[in-house]
Amino acid sequence: MFKLTFIATAALLSAVPAAAITTLDFDAARGRNGRTGYVYGAWAEEGYRVAADRCSSPAGTCFVTTGTALTSLDRTGAALTNFLGGAVTTLSRADGGAFRLLGMEMAGNYGNFSGFGAPTLGVTFTYTFADGTIATEARTLANTPGQRLTINDLSFPAQPLTSVAWRPGAGTSGFLQFDDIRLAAGVPEPATWALMIVGLGAVGARMRRRRIAPAAA
Repeated sequence: MFKLTFIATAALLSAVPAAAITTLDFDAARGRNGRTGYVYGAWAEEGYRVAADRCSSPAGTCFVTTGTALTSLDRTGAALTNFLGGAVTTLSRADGGAFRLLGMEMAGNYGNFSGFGAPTLGVTFTYTFADGTIATEARTLANTPGQRLTINDLSFPAQPLTSVAWRPGAGTSGFLQFDDIRLAAGVPEPATWALMIVGLGAVGARMRRRRIAPAAA
């Protein structure tokens, strides 16, 4: 009986996809020889989509990449920055499914402290959860001594999301670098949960019948 129950339970649990961790590093967007690169339209990577609400034109530049500059988040690969100041960036899965946002790195663009207004030290996140609720959160990025660059390894709500958006703080340069976004997909779909519940119920009923049978005999 124990063996039967174990096999049935293992088979049901195997239907739940593993929560694989994905990191969006944007290195493929790096310009030649470490120079600035340009992203036209939304950026797609590892089954996720990063889009801006303001670009140079509908099919024009939405993001630029930072590379070898001292103030870049990633001096060997690339980090993305919104092309137009104050643009809202939205991250979602390409298939519209749910995901968990585990963390990311974020910084002011190039450490600009002149010419483009005050540096971006604040950011507002908007979370759209899988249950349809929406929440916002304002954060202040930490200043890194010596580089005059804001950088953070951020953490986020544990609930599954369908999208997350971020906007640079008001009254600043309006440009934010972001890189190494860590995500966990594989949130069980309702059909999977239903299959598990029905299956476990059937296993329980079988066990109950087997317990009753000897007493009836």
